[in-house]
Amino acid sequence: MTIKETNRFLLRIKEHYQEFVIDEYKIDEWHKFLKDYSYEDVDKKLDEHLSSEQYGQYIPKVAFIVKYLTKEKDKGHFEDYKIQCFYCKEYLKNSEFKEHFKRCSSINYMNNQRQRFFGKDFGETTIKQLWNLSEEEFRKKYYEMLQIVKKETNDEEEKERVSALLEQRAFNIQTSF
Repeated sequence: MTIKETNRFLLRIKEHYQEFVIDEYKIDEWHKFLKDYSYEDVDKKLDEHLSSEQYGQYIPKVAFIVKYLTKEKDKGHFEDYKIQCFYCKEYLKNSEFKEHFKRCSSINYMNNQRQRFFGKDFGETTIKQLWNLSEEEFRKKYYEMLQIVKKETNDEEEKERVSALLEQRAFNIQTSF
């Protein structure tokens, strides 16, 4: 990122958090940490922060912004590395890992809940079917499982977390029209 892009980035933060103060020192400090990354990646990370229910109300920290980003000089090399999924043990390219892990960990969660409440797991065939669903179909199945967890759990904290996820989904559906 250039110093000009860093300034533009900080102005975006200021737009969403009026109490965020920009001065020459802050521009220099943020630039020191952001200069090795692309503006597009850093900007996308800010979008992620702003849309986060958990962190969006807080002014972002530079450490959060650069966390998990690849420096420009490493991009060509790092993307070729393979990472093993913790759940299914499959090896994936770095560029494919995030989406895979999201789906794989969700399927694992659903399977654990099925075992917990019904005493049996999905089995290999059902897991393959879940992998082959479109994102929309998968989300529907995932939220159906959350409804079961909400209904069946005796853990009040878990019930609150699941309720919050279901409410967020309902809000997202309403606002998408």
